[in-house]
Amino acid sequence: MGTTLLMACGAITLTAAAQKGLQLGPKVIPSWAWFLNDNDEAAAGSGLAYGFGVNYHFKESTGAGIDLIWSKDRQVIMRDGEKWEHELTFLKVPVLLHFSSGSTDKVPFLGYFGLEYVSLRKAHLLLNGRNVDQQAFFDQNGVPIATLEPEDLFRANNIGIVLGLGPGWNISERFQFTAIVRAEYLVHDPENKDRAFYWGTDRLDTHLITLGIDLGIRVIIPTSGS
Repeated sequence: MGTTLLMACGAITLTAAAQKGLQLGPKVIPSWAWFLNDNDEAAAGSGLAYGFGVNYHFKESTGAGIDLIWSKDRQVIMRDGEKWEHELTFLKVPVLLHFSSGSTDKVPFLGYFGLEYVSLRKAHLLLNGRNVDQQAFFDQNGVPIATLEPEDLFRANNIGIVLGLGPGWNISERFQFTAIVRAEYLVHDPENKDRAFYWGTDRLDTHLITLGIDLGIRVIIPTSGS
């Protein structure tokens, strides 16, 4: 009886350690975004991202993968006594290198880093809390300059740098919960400065930094024979 129990415990341990293989699952990321510009106050706007991640661990501690993430960020600017809020929706596709402290840990330390492709899918403008889909701009002589389209005010495509560090919990041999602190930085100015009639010719570059908590469930499918 004792030998049988010992063998069963050993089998469970080996199964839990066999983490080479496919990991996939959904994620939700509560986040805060800072559009840093010396012309503005550095206030953070809260947002929410969600998506799906897939990675393959070619070693127990190392793997590579890709995510598909739909995120919403908010920029708030006070200008001329008015409140301008830009609500931006992005599609993000991070390509990441994953690592883990070890699958035998009940609470392993997890991390990832890499680059992501960022595509602006939608922009919405609130002026003093009022929806603005289109707005005409005129020069001092009353001659029309342009009609505002919120999507035109921001760069359509961008590249981001991603870093994530945090704990995971091995719920069972096949399921893992993650709570990873995630940081993102866009390489290029998210604003489209070609729209100088809106931003102003003397506006400095804007830097977008996003911090969030990657809350996810991973389904673990070990490599056959691992």
